[in-house]
Amino acid sequence: MANKAEAERVSIWSIGDAERTLFVGMALAFFVFGLAFVLWYIIKDGSVDQAIFEGIKIVGPVGLSAVTLTFFFIEGWHLMIIPVEKYREKYREKYRKERFEAGRKEGIVQGVKERAIEDILEVLEIRFACAPSHPIADRLAAMDDVQHLKLLLRTAIQVSDLEAFQQALDT
Repeated sequence: MANKAEAERVSIWSIGDAERTLFVGMALAFFVFGLAFVLWYIIKDGSVDQAIFEGIKIVGPVGLSAVTLTFFFIEGWHLMIIPVEKYREKYREKYRKERFEAGRKEGIVQGVKERAIEDILEVLEIRFACAPSHPIADRLAAMDDVQHLKLLLRTAIQVSDLEAFQQALDT
């Protein structure tokens, strides 16, 4: 992903229309602010005519400063894209792995539970001709404790009849 972020980084010299508009707008904002500051500084010490004359002399340097400041601002902004993308991708991958691992563990537990229920129902069907649609199947499906289901499997193997298993299921 770092290569993609590096490839997406755009130099100020190859900007598109949107970036060019942003550049011009920011340069204009810096220019107006700089010129206003310089004119204020001159007016407070002299007359308005002198301020206009001095302002005309300094429009070029203030404009150049505004463009330079904007250039460095936008270049710095683009330079920040790379570390942010690296940081984002690093943690996105970390959380993806954690979610995958949690889902895998949950799936294993669910599979063990389903297998235990199937085993119990199979033992009951073989030993007592209990149909898979028997209400016991619904009661077993509602259980979440895998250890209890394993205990019920042993009980299904050892009890003498279906009523004895139902009594064990109730306890």
